[in-house]
Amino acid sequence: MIADVELAVDRWPIFAAHARAAGYRGVHALPMRLRSDVIGTLKPVQHQGGALADTYRPGSARPSPDVATIAILQERAIRHQEMPRTSSFSTPSPAGYVIEQAKGVLAERGGLDMDEAFERLRRRARDTNTRLTDVAHGVVEGRLDSRAVLAARPALGKPGPPP
Repeated sequence: MIADVELAVDRWPIFAAHARAAGYRGVHALPMRLRSDVIGTLKPVQHQGGALADTYRPGSARPSPDVATIAILQERAIRHQEMPRTSSFSTPSPAGYVIEQAKGVLAERGGLDMDEAFERLRRRARDTNTRLTDVAHGVVEGRLDSRAVLAARPALGKPGPPP
């Protein structure tokens, strides 16, 4: 994070010069996670220096790292479906991608971490006797109201939000 480009001139002189020339005074980096792996970063820039506005945090109307992660996974899933398969074990399955996408949607809308989002998705599938991938497709495609999935109670022994 560079809250003020002017204060980073000594450390990153070339970057600071380019950022200033482009009209940016603040640069931030937010990790985009897939479980425990960072698959990239979302780098909001600001025309004024200072701390990153809360509007870039999960649950806001502006893009958050979780939303960007969903978009990347969606693109990968589409690209994967268009590529010929050489081996069923060479890349993750499209079903795995849609589950990750659904977890991202639930994490964003419910303010949950990815593990808790998966637990809610799994619980909804069990409670309704539905395949996990069908529930995930429903969430991603908007056929299933994410609030219904978020309302699914975690398994016993798992902490959950109050009713």
